[in-house]
Amino acid sequence: GSVWRATAQVVSAAGVAAAPFEIGKIFFESLDGGLDRFSAFHEHIGCVPCSAFYESEIRRGPWEGGADARAPPAIVFTPPKNHPGCTKYDVAVDNDKHEAQFFSGPGTGQ
Repeated sequence: GSVWRATAQVVSAAGVAAAPFEIGKIFFESLDGGLDRFSAFHEHIGCVPCSAFYESEIRRGPWEGGADARAPPAIVFTPPKNHPGCTKYDVAVDNDKHEAQFFSGPGTGQ
């Protein structure tokens, strides 16, 4: 079957990357099934005013690194439905790099 490993890597503002570390692993026994959708969320913890601070992060992957190495075919962002007043955010998707960068706070907005 297919094995997917989830790793995380800290990258400083100067672009210096620490060594990646494994945070999880999933094994799928069937070759004709497995992972077909992966979702994540991005939000401030608790009730934080939109203009309290600027924040940005980049999420990349997932990749499967075995003999049949694969990357996701596309990354798609769906705006929040439950928070219609949430407007201070931007998302930049780069499917060539398999990454999405999330921005929130002052200076951002839809």
